[in-house]
Amino acid sequence: MCVTALQGCAGSYRAAPTVARGAAGREIMDNAARQIDAQSYRINVDDTLSVNVFLEPDLSVPAVKVDRSGDIALPAIGSIKAEGRTIPEMTSAISTALKGRYLRDPRVSVGIVSSSRDKVVVTGQVTTPGVYDMRKGMTLLEALAVAAGETDVSRLEDVVVYRTVNGERMAAAFNVAAMMSGTEPDLALESNDMVVVGYSGNRAFWKAFRESAGIMALFIRFAY
Repeated sequence: MCVTALQGCAGSYRAAPTVARGAAGREIMDNAARQIDAQSYRINVDDTLSVNVFLEPDLSVPAVKVDRSGDIALPAIGSIKAEGRTIPEMTSAISTALKGRYLRDPRVSVGIVSSSRDKVVVTGQVTTPGVYDMRKGMTLLEALAVAAGETDVSRLEDVVVYRTVNGERMAAAFNVAAMMSGTEPDLALESNDMVVVGYSGNRAFWKAFRESAGIMALFIRFAY
């Protein structure tokens, strides 16, 4: 799903000149990703979870969606409340439900397959700026492709990624042109990152020149 309310202001975005770049920028994004604490994440309606009970494949579920009432349905247990719980809390609740009745000492692990809150904002000089659903493992190049790629006046050497961790906003600039050529590695995005593609004055000039070339040719043709 895409929200295109950002379309009107796409042309006003320019990459910030003071953010870290290159290896320093990548280090900032990597450190920020490591600080994102999955243990504090609270489960939401429409999230998809995985539940693994060690050595009990019949009690394990690779993917189960949190329904509108906030519950998940599991083998042997039935419905159990998931919404609002952290992953450790969910793990403990499932272990408690299994213990005694089915297993003496259940070893349970719970993971997030997909989150209903996983979004990425792609804006600036892209064809279709907006807010997009983010799949697990999405990269910077993939996010730009989802937004239908760059415009005629985008500056791919100047793409800024903004990331918020524990209330602190961080930013780093990346050379997407180098990523496309394979000389720099792609960047893994995190949920709620914002990608801003910069504006190229030189490309804008040549775009305007090409668009006016037809008119110029007409004047030359009929000048004699």
